[in-house]
Amino acid sequence: MGLGLELQQKQEMSLVMTQELKQAIALLKLSTQELSDYLQEEAMENPLMDLTMPSITDGTALSASQTAVPAYTPASGNEQLDWREPAGETLEDTLREQIACGRYKGREREILLFLAGSVDERGYLEDIKWEMEKKFQLESEESEQYISTFQQLEPAGVGARNLKECLLLQLERCLDTDPYIDQVVADDLEALGAKKWRYLQQKYHLSKEQLQEIYTCLQKLSPYPGDAYRQETSISVSPDIRVEEAEGKWVVTILNDRLPELQMNEKYWRLLQQDTDEEARQYAMEKYKQFLWIVKSVEQRQQTLQKVSEAIVGAQSEYLKYGEEKLRPLTLREIAEQAEVHESTVSRTTSRKYMQTPHGLVELKHFFSSKIARLEEDASSNGVKAMMKKLIKEENKEKPLSDQKLADLLQQEQKCTISRRAVAKYRTELRIPSSSQRKQPV
Repeated sequence: MGLGLELQQKQEMSLVMTQELKQAIALLKLSTQELSDYLQEEAMENPLMDLTMPSITDGTALSASQTAVPAYTPASGNEQLDWREPAGETLEDTLREQIACGRYKGREREILLFLAGSVDERGYLEDIKWEMEKKFQLESEESEQYISTFQQLEPAGVGARNLKECLLLQLERCLDTDPYIDQVVADDLEALGAKKWRYLQQKYHLSKEQLQEIYTCLQKLSPYPGDAYRQETSISVSPDIRVEEAEGKWVVTILNDRLPELQMNEKYWRLLQQDTDEEARQYAMEKYKQFLWIVKSVEQRQQTLQKVSEAIVGAQSEYLKYGEEKLRPLTLREIAEQAEVHESTVSRTTSRKYMQTPHGLVELKHFFSSKIARLEEDASSNGVKAMMKKLIKEENKEKPLSDQKLADLLQQEQKCTISRRAVAKYRTELRIPSSSQRKQPV
């Protein structure tokens, strides 16, 4: 009898903890402004919650140049895809969260997280196989297996090495497509793009209707899975965290000045308690528990944000001192170990949060960067891009640096080993023209 009661109590406690955990997890992903909106909505549903809104003139407003940041804009023509993420989520955020929440363990998990940090803005994996095999000591067949596993994540087509593979990955998930479509894409994608209808009809013995069906189906696919996460329009954001140097140390402050003050309406609580109607008393108790639940979840969110932010600042102190070129590679796991939380907690905590630094407003996700091989130490891809921008800015405009020359200079001056193709990829991502296009007439 005693054992049964103990088990029942444990089950009830476990259920309560699960509910509280869900509440805390939901709040972790919210920015300060989103949390403020959420609390206002909850207050409208709970008569026991009183909110005191913060003063607008708090002296912390940022200039327009500081607050203009990208926001999510969905790509057109992808209506058939189910996967959609809220504004502000990056492709890497989404991939990391799927990996963190999936059944991936140990080495497999580590490799998949590496791949998540290696996709470009299109959602492609380019020139990564050699680096991956060297880093994790993999055979070619093994690396292909890991890439294949990674390609099963959402959105469909992510992790492709080229357009053809991207389309084929999406077609694998499509039902009721023409049986010839995979073969046409695999063998004659260029002919299809060039609309060589007669050639395709003759080669595959297709009717005009079949060919039209294939073409229409392909038009619905996304050539770049990352397009849905590209951030094109500007919205106004404010920092959630501020970091300042004081007496030789970095001080992290969670900015709560935009959050409403949350209090319980004592008068209404007493009235409900005095009510003789049992249903009213139950209603009062339910709202009271919800109030305590929200207060605890908000407190837990703030504590977690403080711990994670302090861990990030500790890891990126060189960046805070010297700027982008000193941004070092950083993983969710490193911060999770430092802050003593789970990787998925770090992923949620850093989602849609911004830190005011000596170098301006920076999204927390920016501090997590993939690695480029170095001769002396690790360098982040963001750091390499910053070095490239500096070299190109200082180049002779009459004889601009080629991609190969940039790669050589990065190795000579920055001790950074990087291929010409990787330089071209980063240059494209930075929207910097090729050397021939940058050349100015004498």
